[in-house]
Amino acid sequence: MGNAVEDGVDDMGDAVEDMTDMDNKSTTKTTDKTTDKTTDKTTEDTSSASTTEGLRKNQVIEDKKTEGKYKITKLEEKDGKVVGGNVTYMGPVDRKCKKADIKAEVKINNVTFKVTEINSNAFKNCKKLKSVTIGKNVTKIGKKAYYGCKNLKTIKIKSTKLKSIGKKAFYKINKKAKFSVPKKNKSKIKRLLKKSNS
Repeated sequence: MGNAVEDGVDDMGDAVEDMTDMDNKSTTKTTDKTTDKTTDKTTEDTSSASTTEGLRKNQVIEDKKTEGKYKITKLEEKDGKVVGGNVTYMGPVDRKCKKADIKAEVKINNVTFKVTEINSNAFKNCKKLKSVTIGKNVTKIGKKAYYGCKNLKTIKIKSTKLKSIGKKAFYKINKKAKFSVPKKNKSKIKRLLKKSNS
């Protein structure tokens, strides 16, 4: 994996600039219409709500539009109402997914939250996963987040804010995997990748 990480960063670095520009121009629209109670914490459906009532820290939400599950880690309030905050991406709704696009933001109960973390084991052993995109607000990727994703070949990291990558986050992925990272933080992210899989 070590050589794949290093070569992938070098080979795809030149393509990152356009990818980042495109991300800055994009908008995220999300809805959630289902309830999933199979997770450790109750996953709730809040898509039909027109207010911010009921939002609370550590609440887990399933969002069908982005095909992901999120945990609220921070709430920002104004005049007694929730106006924003941060969430952690907990994992995909469908663990047989072939592609995963972790957005910079997700809308819950008409409130926009930044996606700042990818949870440990989020995609562990998702053997059909082939490509992933990691949004520009992600600062942390948890341990074994993509462990055992043996068909994962394309990883696009849009974040320049990435500060930590957990142990074996990308361990046992495809040997030919290539990483696309922002030029701004190329060397730092490269070090984090190598350290996480050492």
